[in-house]
Amino acid sequence: MVAKNKRLSKKCDIGDTFAIEIKSDKYPEYNGKYLILTKSKYGDFVWDIKERISFYIKLTKTKEIPKTQEELDKLEYVISSAKAPVLEERYVAPGYEMPIPDQYGLIYSYSFSYMNLSRETINSACYLGNYPVKYPQNEYISSTGFRGEGRINKWTFPDEIIDCYNLYNLKQNDLYTKEGNELFHQRSQSEAQFYKEMLEREKLIFGHEEEYLAWMGINTSQEEEEDSLTYVGPDKDEGIKKKT
Repeated sequence: MVAKNKRLSKKCDIGDTFAIEIKSDKYPEYNGKYLILTKSKYGDFVWDIKERISFYIKLTKTKEIPKTQEELDKLEYVISSAKAPVLEERYVAPGYEMPIPDQYGLIYSYSFSYMNLSRETINSACYLGNYPVKYPQNEYISSTGFRGEGRINKWTFPDEIIDCYNLYNLKQNDLYTKEGNELFHQRSQSEAQFYKEMLEREKLIFGHEEEYLAWMGINTSQEEEEDSLTYVGPDKDEGIKKKT
């Protein structure tokens, strides 16, 4: 299955897939299982720069490395974040549509941004080969050009990945309770309304910034104000006379 021994790095090709054994003090129940990392990309508009290289991640159910394409395809993608559609509808990437919210009214991202990993983790990564990237269905793709929602770095790996898996894939999150879900969407609606009002206000004050600041009571004058402090010490002349 392994075509050649490639090293996990930001210079990997799209589709390069690696297996990393989980070693976690926080989640010992996952130790011995594997995270499967596949380098991916949204589309041509995405910033493919050194600081923002993306991977999809899957988690094995057993302590065995997948040996076939079919075994890889059966694994589920780790969800990197859950979002409220009302806050994201303005940021859908060009050429993509807003995903259909699930039964909880949420849309999901699946990508993780590669920052850095420890040398030990990189050396232990097993290269599985290069495979066609099968993008998650109903994935939310932002127009910001930054697809990585989670972080792959030596300070939080692998715990942050497992955090995401537990929170979203296994739904161990207040978002999936009646009270928590209602509160989340109420806050999202309020935040969306705030942004809408700010945009409308920006349109009104565009070209009239100084008048708007003056109305807010903010002085934009560059002139220095006169010193309004009053000296209350002994008379300076009197002090000189006493010394002489």
